[in-house]
Amino acid sequence: MRTRTPVGVGLGALWVLWTLGGCGGSSLSGVTSVGEAGSEAGGDGGPQLGSGDGGTFDGPGFDLDSGCATASARASRQPVYMLIVLDGSGSMSQENKWAAVVPALDAFFDDMRSRADTSFGVGLTVFSDQADPTCYLGSCNGPYTSIDVPIRYVDAAQAGALHARIDSTQPMADTPTVAVLEGQYPLLESFVPPSPLQRAGKKVLILMTDGVPNDPQNDPPASLQAACVTMAEDEFAKTPPAGPITTFAVGIGVYQPLDPSNYDPAFMGRLAVAGGAPNAGCNPNDTSDPTKFCHFQITPGNGKTAQQLEQEFVTAIDTIRGEISSCEFTLVQSDGGVGQVDPTKVNVVYDDGSGNESVIPEDPQNGWTYDDPANPTAVILHGAACDAMKKDAKGQVDIVLGCKTLAK
Repeated sequence: MRTRTPVGVGLGALWVLWTLGGCGGSSLSGVTSVGEAGSEAGGDGGPQLGSGDGGTFDGPGFDLDSGCATASARASRQPVYMLIVLDGSGSMSQENKWAAVVPALDAFFDDMRSRADTSFGVGLTVFSDQADPTCYLGSCNGPYTSIDVPIRYVDAAQAGALHARIDSTQPMADTPTVAVLEGQYPLLESFVPPSPLQRAGKKVLILMTDGVPNDPQNDPPASLQAACVTMAEDEFAKTPPAGPITTFAVGIGVYQPLDPSNYDPAFMGRLAVAGGAPNAGCNPNDTSDPTKFCHFQITPGNGKTAQQLEQEFVTAIDTIRGEISSCEFTLVQSDGGVGQVDPTKVNVVYDDGSGNESVIPEDPQNGWTYDDPANPTAVILHGAACDAMKKDAKGQVDIVLGCKTLAK
């Protein structure tokens, strides 16, 4: 065990913030008394923090049923502003690609609506489809100076607008990826979240495309790909308030046999790396092993049904949503607090969203640590604990005060 010096934090005004990369987040919930939490969960309102079935948090050598817990606060995710940029070029009508991506996105929109999450905004731009207003005589090349469905909190109206943009159109033209990114990145840079969407969030662009960039000038594909990669890299390097903008790349195409004139997984991999969102341990130049791809790979063909392909899209979208999540929780001291918080009596509890709760041990390899044991201001998850939180879109974290810290 590390030696720690107890540090006082205003208990009555303690807030837990979800932050990413050192950026601030919006405070969402204050300290809840343990008795209140027990009552809400179906307990008797006594001195215990209730689980989904009215029980208590337990762990090896650790039991809150003894009544040691004094307060808890639920952490929330840093706000996210997600812009989905969807390829509607003619080739998306082939091999069930459009028939799969539309219901997958519709399901995502409906799920966001059901969550009523004011910390997560979603917007959508589709290019080169039948409803692309920039197309002329079958050719589309922008400029894409507006977002089709501006980023908003996903209520019934926003979900309806998102559905309407993709449900009644079809793929049509070419793949002007450079023009799309040239138009959409500045709009995301200048985005200001409208109420009730929370402020101080992370900006994310998801490019979903099945083709190699082209333009009416017939510029070499290699130069157009390089332009896309450079833009993604530049946006990820920007500082607030314009950036950084993280770019996720979702490639939709057959990579065996390889035909880079139609679909190039290496381009998608380089784009993912430049945008700051590569898969762990990947190789951006790999074109044959999907386990080494840096981007999210959707592979049609080989008799794959629309339903099978749809599930690949759903998995990619859910994984991206999890990857956006942070594993750092900041304890912020506020004026007017009552009592003291002893850092040796702080526990981190994971709730999987289905009523199953478990205490995460203090462990730098597979648990949590303070940012500074002598003067803690943040709790950081590590290893499998962090991975589980990122993969579980419904997962939540509670900071429980008053009981001796469980250590591995």
